[in-house]
Amino acid sequence: MVEKIFVREYLENLKEDGELDKIFTILLEVMDFQVVANPKASKGQSQYGKDVVAVGKAENGVKYRWYFEVKGYADRDVNQTTFTKKDGIRESLIESIDAPYIHKGLPNFEKLPIKYILVHNGVVKENFKHHFNGFIGKNFKDNEFEDWDIFKLTDLFYKYLFGEYLLTEPETAKLFKRILIFLDVPDYDFDDLKKLLVEIINQYKQKPNPRKLKKLFSTINLIALIIWHYCRASGNLYPAKYAISYLVLNTWAFILSEKSEKKPSYQTEFLKVLRTQFNFYVEYFNKTLNFARYPNGLFSNEGFSFEPIGYPLRAFEYIDDFMYFCLLSDLFVDGGFQTNPRYIREQKELIKDIVRNNEDGLCRPILDNHLIPILHLFFFFTYQNPKFSQEDYTFLSKYLFDCFTQIHYRLMSKDTMPYCNQQIEPLIEFEATGMKPFNYSDKSSLLLPILFELTALLKLEDIYYNFREIFYKRVNMQIAYPHFNAISDFEVRFFSKHLDNEYWVDCGIKLPEDFEEFRKEIMNNPLDNHKFKTEEQKLGLLKFLAQSFYKNEPFPEEWRGLFRIFDFNISGK
Repeated sequence: MVEKIFVREYLENLKEDGELDKIFTILLEVMDFQVVANPKASKGQSQYGKDVVAVGKAENGVKYRWYFEVKGYADRDVNQTTFTKKDGIRESLIESIDAPYIHKGLPNFEKLPIKYILVHNGVVKENFKHHFNGFIGKNFKDNEFEDWDIFKLTDLFYKYLFGEYLLTEPETAKLFKRILIFLDVPDYDFDDLKKLLVEIINQYKQKPNPRKLKKLFSTINLIALIIWHYCRASGNLYPAKYAISYLVLNTWAFILSEKSEKKPSYQTEFLKVLRTQFNFYVEYFNKTLNFARYPNGLFSNEGFSFEPIGYPLRAFEYIDDFMYFCLLSDLFVDGGFQTNPRYIREQKELIKDIVRNNEDGLCRPILDNHLIPILHLFFFFTYQNPKFSQEDYTFLSKYLFDCFTQIHYRLMSKDTMPYCNQQIEPLIEFEATGMKPFNYSDKSSLLLPILFELTALLKLEDIYYNFREIFYKRVNMQIAYPHFNAISDFEVRFFSKHLDNEYWVDCGIKLPEDFEEFRKEIMNNPLDNHKFKTEEQKLGLLKFLAQSFYKNEPFPEEWRGLFRIFDFNISGK
């Protein structure tokens, strides 16, 4: 069967650490095993031949303790070398017998009979079967040991995961295969992924039940892991970053649409998907962060002529991703939602380091929607830490001044303001030719009025006066307000797509001549104080991601709320 061959080929190419062991844990959960210990829990510790420990029933209906030893990649086949080497298969299986696993969290755990399972995405080589079978017969009782090789794994994954949503229906199978085929194609828009997610959610809705819900989320997680695996193999993690973010946001939108955000079963399964995104970013930033901290580390020497716009586009996206990763870290590191002040200080210093070493990119907003990462920078520096330091104040003040300066420089040198359209082709054409195409748009700005309001927040009177004179009559200054009350499913839409009609825009914003009058206007402006259900579930970081991913403008209440919430100590005392 073609579909099973696809599953087998995918499984055969997985490494043991971080790949096979991860999706194997997902498989066990879908098979109704209770996973007691997994590779993440035992990372850096001796596992004594027990990479995964679980409790579950065998085909005969008897409940067992299951000790799984997982081998993959170079160790996937059982032969003389992999069996006898140090930390090899023989040593791991002996340790699994000799070292008892103590777990007091489950009643009668130690009284359950044991199953020892060798899990490997290869086979026992024909010329080694006699030796291997002799070892098993000598060291394990009858029916105590099982060999789950590539063929057994293929059958299980096909039956419980791939077969449920991905490969049984012709349409989902076609979409899934197209995703993997086109991953390396430049500018691939992942339309197949979007259709696939709709298809598998609709399949679940036809006959929803708790078991199918677990399979649905496991399938979504599996899709993320497979895309990540293929992108890693091709040496380009960028498509996986996009795909995983899309899956996270739209899975959450589905939960909201089902009005199930408070249900523990949905929360538990969604956090598994979110953890996959966290693990992805750990790898992504392990590969890129050191480069980003070099002077102009986010600049590319390839495609040099594109870099006047490529550098800021890349840099703003990178800093936004990194800030979101920091929020994810607060969720998954050091006990969940607890905030560690030292950890946050270290995060801030890393962000400052990236900005200072990439000023030519990160202080040059060339898109109007660069207001999103700029605001996120301000939000991050006040996130759960309102009494920020004099150094933080100095950093943000200089950053704001540099942004104004670079916008002014582009106006003087190229006669252009930050470009305000979702399609960047006209911007690329303008940079290449120096001529503005007919659909080039820079006559209005959502960015500039927000930058001026930030000068009021930080009491930067001189910056306000200097740049007000330059920009006040140059563009139509605007502020976008969300239709919270007019659109019943506003929050679901917010996590599903780029919003246009869901906002109304206040045009022709006036900037008073007097700075104090300007500050008072903002501070006296009534706020909607609309609370998302997402925030009530302590997942406000998903708003951050949706704004970055879909370019959905932050709400005025978010940055104006800083005037009321935070007492900025300008003197630093």
